[in-house]
Amino acid sequence: MVLGKGKYKVAQKIKFFWAKWMMFLVGIHYDTKMESAIPFNQPYIICPNHKSYLDIVLMYLIIPHDFAFIGKSELLRWP
Repeated sequence: MVLGKGKYKVAQKIKFFWAKWMMFLVGIHYDTKMESAIPFNQPYIICPNHKSYLDIVLMYLIIPHDFAFIGKSELLRWP
């Protein structure tokens, strides 16, 4: 689904608020330390190890730019 520029910014803010709220609800505090700045003027593939569902929430908080999750079709059959 393609959103207009205004709706896109609203969606970004909603995702960020949702992620902050989820971390508050579970009582997890986080701190990020970058060894070097990531230039976001080019595409990247970031591969978290998915030890839990919290890495999805953390990705929204740590990465300041829009991104998309991808996965194999077998994941749709997981409970």
